[in-house]
Amino acid sequence: MMYRFSATLLLLTTAWMSSACTATADPPTPTPTVEAGKFPDMSAYTPANPDDYIQQLDNPGRPTKLNKYSFNTPDGIRCSFGQPASASCGGNNLPSIPPAVCDSAQGIYRYNLVSTSQGVQQWPRGDSNCSDDSPPHKVLPPFHTLTVYGVTCGVDDQGTTACKDPQGRGFVLSPSWSGWIPKV
Repeated sequence: MMYRFSATLLLLTTAWMSSACTATADPPTPTPTVEAGKFPDMSAYTPANPDDYIQQLDNPGRPTKLNKYSFNTPDGIRCSFGQPASASCGGNNLPSIPPAVCDSAQGIYRYNLVSTSQGVQQWPRGDSNCSDDSPPHKVLPPFHTLTVYGVTCGVDDQGTTACKDPQGRGFVLSPSWSGWIPKV
């Protein structure tokens, strides 16, 4: 009887110690939501109506206003479409990209911009202000795409934004990887 009790106690102690060792092991590395350099599949996303994202801007010297299509991502990134057919997203809040230097004390006002036609670049701000206090655009909901001028952008619910143009160039912004893709 004592032998069974000792054997049971030994088994329980061993099991407890091995589980304690397992609990202190390093946590597994999270699987990235976007594979570096790979454009996500947005074929199941719902198309949004471009007319819901249009802004009419003054166009001095011309009889008609200029149409601009813009949106905010669910995580607050500003994106817009331009001519020739392209899309861009900009700011100092692009995931996986260090913020551009913006230091009002030194007179440096820059921000990051990525577009379908070129990779991430730093651009001078049009004003001497490091905070982005311009009014936000309408948010493109998760799992929706917006297509303007043959350019398609889409967003998910994990902080990923992806855009591609008719020439097959694109970019991805995500917490796991952000960058330009010369051929989607």
